[in-house]
Amino acid sequence: MEEELPGVVSTRENEELIIPASTTIEMPENASDLEIKYEDLPPMPERRLKEMWSQSSGGSCLVTCITTVLMLWTHLLTVQSMDLPETPATICLAMMWSCAVLAVVCLVGLLFSDPGECKRSPEVCFPIPEEVREKLLKGESTSHGLSNIIVDAETPELAKTYCVRCLLWRPKVKYHHCSVCQRCVGDFDHHCGVFGRCIAGKGIGPCGTGNMKYFVGMVIAGCGGELICIVWFMIAISLTM
Repeated sequence: MEEELPGVVSTRENEELIIPASTTIEMPENASDLEIKYEDLPPMPERRLKEMWSQSSGGSCLVTCITTVLMLWTHLLTVQSMDLPETPATICLAMMWSCAVLAVVCLVGLLFSDPGECKRSPEVCFPIPEEVREKLLKGESTSHGLSNIIVDAETPELAKTYCVRCLLWRPKVKYHHCSVCQRCVGDFDHHCGVFGRCIAGKGIGPCGTGNMKYFVGMVIAGCGGELICIVWFMIAISLTM
């Protein structure tokens, strides 16, 4: 029979351990004094790199193909329609090049920027919950047979969750462990199967966090390029008739 922890309620249906707000977990003064030292923690879970690579390669090829087709279509339409005014043609080409540059910049930022992954440190890894500590001392995997441990608080923003895969404490709200990237990510929105990256963060522009700003920029560039091509095509047809 499993030994119940005092003050811990096990919800078998959801396979979670929920610690009430009245229960406190005190941080020891020196994390190295514990039976398990920070340096002894197992490595972070292995990413599903093959799947991430195939997704990002497909997404990069898709963006490249769409950008190339839109640029060629715009240039071809401008060159063949000699009767088009020079000023609108120049503006159209400049806008298309701006969308293409924005798409490439956002693609690079999306693939190589940090979406907001939780990093290990002694401050976030300790204290280790008892059931996790027992697994580690036995040399067993903590990702099997255990579920995340939730410490409730009076306000949801102060509630914490211990991820049994990353082995760290993280806020309960707006944090999620991605099964593909194998990392806990803050302000998580979704894992993009097109670009092979977690899409997370909030805000757009230089002040935005995570890689959400690059994802939004990619969408804007794509929609803007298509809209410019459609409008420019309609203008060319109307002027040549």
